[in-house]
Amino acid sequence: MMWLRRIFLAGIFFITVIIGLLLSHQGNAWLLKLTTRWVPQLQIELSQGTLLFGAEISHLSWQDEMIELDIANIRYRMDWSCLPQTLCLTELAAAQANIALLALSTDSDTPSNDAEASLGSISLPIALEVGNIDLKQVSYRQPGLVVDLEHFFTQLKVNNQQGVWANPSIHGLTVAMLPDQPAQETEPAHSQHNSSSAAGKGNLTAQDKSLLSLPEIHLPIAIELAPASLSQFVFTQDATRIDVTSVLLRAKAQDANIKITELDLVMPQANAAMSANVEMQDTWPMQLDASAEVKDFAPVTGQKLTLNLQGDLDKLHADVHLNQLIEAQLSGHVAPLNLDFPHQLKLTWPTLQWPLTGKGDYRLAAGEMSSKGSLKQFAASAFSKANIDGVPEFAFAADVTGNLSKIKVKRLQLDTLQGKALLSGDLSLGDSIAWQGQLGLDNIRSDELAPDFPADVSGNITHEFKLAGDKWAVNVPDLKLDGSLMNEPLHISGQFSTNQDLAFDIPGVDIVNGLNQIHAKGKVSQQANLHVRIDVPDITKSYPDGRGSIKGEIKVSGALTAPELDINLSALALGFAELSIAQANVQGKVVAAEKPSGNISLVAEDIMQPGFNLTKVALSLDGDANAHQAALAIEGTPVAANVVVSGKLQKNTWQGSLNQAWFSSIEGRWQLAAPAAITADIDKAALDLAQQCWHSDNSRFCIEPSQVGSSGQASLNLERYLLNRVQPFMPAQAVLNGSISSQLALKWSPDTKPTAKLTLAAEDAGFTFIEDKGTEHAVPIKQLSLDGQLDQSKAKIDFKLDAAALGQADVALSVAPYSEQQNVQGTLRYQGLDLAALHYLVPVLERLKGALSLDMMVSGPLQKPAIQGQLVLTDAELGGGSMPMMLTGLQTKLTLDGYQGALSGEFYSGKGKAELDGEFDWQKELDAWLTLKGDKLEVDYLSQVRLNVSPDIKLAVADKAVSLTGQVEVPSGLIHVTSLPAGAVSMSDDIVVVDDEVAPKQTSNMPIIMDLAIRILDRVEIDAFGLRTHLQGLLAVKKKVDGPVLTNGEIHLVDGTYRAFGQSLVINRGQIIFSGPPDKPFLSVDAIRDPDLIEDDVTAGIKLEGPVSEPEVTIYSQPAMDQQNALSYLLRGRGMDSDSGDNSMVTTMLISMGVGRTAGTINQIGEAFGVKDLSVDSSGSGDSSKLTISGYILPGVQVRYGIGLFDSVTDVAIRYEVLPKLYLEAVSGLNNAFDIYYEFDWE
Repeated sequence: MMWLRRIFLAGIFFITVIIGLLLSHQGNAWLLKLTTRWVPQLQIELSQGTLLFGAEISHLSWQDEMIELDIANIRYRMDWSCLPQTLCLTELAAAQANIALLALSTDSDTPSNDAEASLGSISLPIALEVGNIDLKQVSYRQPGLVVDLEHFFTQLKVNNQQGVWANPSIHGLTVAMLPDQPAQETEPAHSQHNSSSAAGKGNLTAQDKSLLSLPEIHLPIAIELAPASLSQFVFTQDATRIDVTSVLLRAKAQDANIKITELDLVMPQANAAMSANVEMQDTWPMQLDASAEVKDFAPVTGQKLTLNLQGDLDKLHADVHLNQLIEAQLSGHVAPLNLDFPHQLKLTWPTLQWPLTGKGDYRLAAGEMSSKGSLKQFAASAFSKANIDGVPEFAFAADVTGNLSKIKVKRLQLDTLQGKALLSGDLSLGDSIAWQGQLGLDNIRSDELAPDFPADVSGNITHEFKLAGDKWAVNVPDLKLDGSLMNEPLHISGQFSTNQDLAFDIPGVDIVNGLNQIHAKGKVSQQANLHVRIDVPDITKSYPDGRGSIKGEIKVSGALTAPELDINLSALALGFAELSIAQANVQGKVVAAEKPSGNISLVAEDIMQPGFNLTKVALSLDGDANAHQAALAIEGTPVAANVVVSGKLQKNTWQGSLNQAWFSSIEGRWQLAAPAAITADIDKAALDLAQQCWHSDNSRFCIEPSQVGSSGQASLNLERYLLNRVQPFMPAQAVLNGSISSQLALKWSPDTKPTAKLTLAAEDAGFTFIEDKGTEHAVPIKQLSLDGQLDQSKAKIDFKLDAAALGQADVALSVAPYSEQQNVQGTLRYQGLDLAALHYLVPVLERLKGALSLDMMVSGPLQKPAIQGQLVLTDAELGGGSMPMMLTGLQTKLTLDGYQGALSGEFYSGKGKAELDGEFDWQKELDAWLTLKGDKLEVDYLSQVRLNVSPDIKLAVADKAVSLTGQVEVPSGLIHVTSLPAGAVSMSDDIVVVDDEVAPKQTSNMPIIMDLAIRILDRVEIDAFGLRTHLQGLLAVKKKVDGPVLTNGEIHLVDGTYRAFGQSLVINRGQIIFSGPPDKPFLSVDAIRDPDLIEDDVTAGIKLEGPVSEPEVTIYSQPAMDQQNALSYLLRGRGMDSDSGDNSMVTTMLISMGVGRTAGTINQIGEAFGVKDLSVDSSGSGDSSKLTISGYILPGVQVRYGIGLFDSVTDVAIRYEVLPKLYLEAVSGLNNAFDIYYEFDWE
């Protein structure tokens, strides 16, 4: 019994040891250590717990030739209390896991592609429940694929063939597809296996060849996702990156059924949602609904899409709707797994355009596209109407049938240009492409496309096209087009063919347009024999902008490698726009070989264009590659020339000589001093020039020996160039004297930066200013020089000017042209400029003087340098002549500081004073403002408008717009108009002048904004054409960015009189109303006869109402009476039944109306006799009416003669203007008088 006890005790001991090892941490650690010795690929460290109840593993790794596994931390907890029904894990967590698949399996046993892939049912003997599955920082690598996972969390329950995957959450998933790896050696075996497997299945039936199928799938257990979420998913492949913000999925799967109740996808570019129900068996019947919206993916941002799929894979019905940017609907059904792709689809749209937003450049009206059948035989059609900017509108319709090898275009029709174009034919597809078709044109007109080039064409073009590899051929066996061009009959007929070698076979092509004809016939292949005959007696009949006639022949003959071209063309009375050529001829024979030869000449006579009149231009070329000569002769004005060049071509090097040459222009005549050699290397594109000198009078210009090409050097010298040669380009009142000499040297190469040196100096230079009276004023220039230099790092320029009256200028600048910023640095100084020396250049001003000085420094980028310094104008005076103000005491200072500036100044005009103030900033866009504030500034325009103005205005530039705001007050003034200047009365805008060349109006690039208030006070008077009154009112002048100038307000006529019908009328009420454009005011005037000069207490007057261009005139009286009596009271002051009769009234009225209509003619007669402002008028009233004639015989001296209309009393008066407001007048007549008149104002 002892041995039984020992065995029993040993067993108990062994069981105890096993239990101790399994249930203790140390035992588990020893067992795992022992395991790693037996399995060297495995490394594991148990830091806490036991394997049976729960453990924390601090490190787990596995490594062999196929896989590497490394997990930094694993933790799990078991709950054995769930047994025996359920195996429970309360926790399963892992962190920092790295899995690397070193090589893909080469096992050739691939799963078969059976039609049914059932996994069978699974019945678990015990349920499984995992409380929390928590994975962090997981990384997977294999060739061509990298997957990184930040966090995965879920809960799992499986029992009774049903599994619930609760709340699976994935965060931070990144999938990167790497570039493909080199092919493995095992691939051929794999391919062989696939081939053998396919062969082993035997021959496929016709149905198998045309129909793919999906396997039936039956899930072993039911699965429920409630719900699953994915956030921050990134997929990359090469330069492609796809970001997914979040995915939410709710789904159930049982047996062969999958039901997705919710699938929401959120991406930065788009959102999408889907629900579906799919049976994974038989023909996979399904129901799917999906929608998507593009959030940020130009150019389809904002686009929406909905999708509905119903049916099975034998006939799957689809309905797709596009909304927002693209409005379209696609509906129909397809069999996606059938290789013949049987289908019936229709796409419709209301309108389409590109770009999708704004006004599209390409637009389609409502249309439809449809296709029905299969790839073996289908029929398709389409129709719509298109609008493309720059192209006339057209409608199109197409009907096509065919298969993958042959397509028949039954109809491709375009309705455009008031006609139709119809294309039909057959297209064969295969190893080569062949097309045979007909293009028919029916009354295609060019009115919309080219209104000045009217054409109407109808006809047919039979054509063929073949393409096989890089070989192609085009054949047009029948070309017949008829119609009209430029209202002349048009006929085009013929046949031709060509191929990839551009070999042409032209049995004959005729183009006939009226009397104009072009005929071509022949071949161009290895041997050419082509004849083109041109007979165009009237180019205008075929080309509206051309004139004249062309006649001649062009023949091409000989081998294609060296064809001979024989040209004989003549033209008469050629013209295009303003260019005209009386006669031109082109004749010659040229062999276009590797070394060309022949002779050709072009002669044109009487070439005229505004500014040019060339009597003859002759160009000729004669010889061959070994010896040839070219000559150009130009006769006429303002340019004439004669050039002769000869040379020879040897081994791609041309050696020539400029034998003789001269040219002349308004600047002078230059003559080549001696023949100059020229050598050109064609391969290197380089020129070698010998010395070349030109003479003109005492001036000399030389091009020193130079090499011009990718590298080279050149030197230019100009000696004693007389400055008076440029006098034709100078103002007549300024004459240049002296001469200049200059030298320029250049050097460059591909490996180094170019260098240059320039010097220019003047000798005995100066200006002579000539006044209108012929008086000359000499302004000598002591020094005028310019030096420039360009080296490897900088470009420098120095300019100096020293002239007594023009002052001293010194400019020194340097630029770093090869730096990124191209920085500039330098100084600009100008001192001692007396503006009086420039007065002769501005004769429109009566007075110009002042001192101008400039001292500035420039630094910074060349495109936008910073400027420091000042510009000062002191003691300046300018004005008079056409300038309405005389500015005196003008003091202005402009201070610049970097990219900012300030302006300040003041001036006087008469007794008034004004101040200027402003600031500028051009750091980014120009931002500036300038204010003008003045008090009673005197304005005098031609002694007719004399006003005192007080401006307070501001001119500003901001946001690329100019604004003018503020107010202008006119406290006093006199507007005295004796005559209108020539052209003061303009033509109406609706008058069209035929054949009048109108220059386009120049508009400002900057929009202008105005908001001005003009206040006219009651001391402003006007005396113009019988109107004498005070003006008073307020006007608002406004303009928006894109609008016209508008004026609103009223001007009142106060205490005024108006002379009409020979009578002086009192203005009872007068208004000029502005409400819109300033040139279209509204008049409201009521003028009556002076109550002191009318009988019977009658009031008679005239009313003017309406627009100033067409006012309505009404004569009225109080009390009311007939028009004859009212007119009598208005003109005579008494009624028709008065004693004096009506003769004086009628006479006075007719004379007043007559002299009013002849004012312009009488003034012109006076001008012819030297009398200024000659005028005829009537004065007085009733029987004392007079006819007067007056005019200025000298400046300020007016003579007036008057004679009574109803008596013989005459008078003569002479008025002398001593000062602008002081007059002396002597009158001799029935009564003699001497008067002194002085005008003065009360403030």
